[in-house]
Amino acid sequence: MIGLLVLGLWTAAADDGADRDGNVDQEVRLSIRKDAIEIDYVVQLGRQAAFAEVLQIDVDRDGRLSREEQASYFARLEETIRTGLELRVEGRDVALRRVGEVRLEMPFRKIYRFEAARPDGRRLEFHNENFASSPGATSMIVQPESGLDVVVDGSPGSLRRDLVCEMRAGEGRILQESSPRLRASGGSGSGILFRILFLVGLPAAGGLAWRRRRAASLAAIVAAGLCGVAALRTGTPPEAEATSIFLALHGEAVRASDASLRRIKPIETRILPSPFAWLPEFQVRHRWTAYRTLQHSDHVHPEVEEHEACFVVSWKDGDWRLSSPDERPEGVPRRLVMVPGGD
Repeated sequence: MIGLLVLGLWTAAADDGADRDGNVDQEVRLSIRKDAIEIDYVVQLGRQAAFAEVLQIDVDRDGRLSREEQASYFARLEETIRTGLELRVEGRDVALRRVGEVRLEMPFRKIYRFEAARPDGRRLEFHNENFASSPGATSMIVQPESGLDVVVDGSPGSLRRDLVCEMRAGEGRILQESSPRLRASGGSGSGILFRILFLVGLPAAGGLAWRRRRAASLAAIVAAGLCGVAALRTGTPPEAEATSIFLALHGEAVRASDASLRRIKPIETRILPSPFAWLPEFQVRHRWTAYRTLQHSDHVHPEVEEHEACFVVSWKDGDWRLSSPDERPEGVPRRLVMVPGGD
């Protein structure tokens, strides 16, 4: 049986050309509704990839692809593919569930359908990490329902493995972001004034205490403390706003320094105030995962690395600026793992 199947594979792939024998072509179609998100995942194997799949199905190597072997293989493949499809809304992972059975189309074309309830939130991310080390075309088609527009960061026609978008009320169109998202403005001069009052209030309280004017000294200490708290608040944006500012700056900086970077996934972002800064400023301890795609001659090599570093975001010349990160803290691991995929 496998011999006949292999002969069929060679015949069916003859029209495609030998250069596509090892390809794994993928297409993802996202239907975005107000209450749910449907995902059709299509994978088409080339001749060599299909032959390798046949050998994986035939576990007992008896030359027959039994129903049990096929069912077991397709169940494992479904779980692997579902793991490689990452859906997030407002930075939170959304679980996918399979809908119906896998559709098989010859030669070796499979269609899986998944679905997820759509939680509240405007910002949506979708990433396809399947078959990351295999050559082949990848594409993504986004279809919003009527009453919902999808605004993407890049050109809608150039979507491949990654989608980052915002969902808004509309007519069911795909729109491209016309201008970068505005960043929050820095704090006003009140932050500097509060710092001056804090620095002046402490020695004034000490002078009053030396003169044994305890009530006035205590009042000065309380006033200085309140000024110090106000200085911290005016110098550090609200946590959500500070996180948004940092992630935008960090993404720009990392992408500019690494041409092989495909996407960045934040893991943990901690915002800390800078108590001794005169201008608006805050510190960040950040953990993130970097997904890279490296090309070695005719081989695509995916890498996933986890990083952790400290940053300083400060307000200079009318804009937020990101300083260079510190060295990786001692004892903080940097892990290298392979991207999950069906290969």
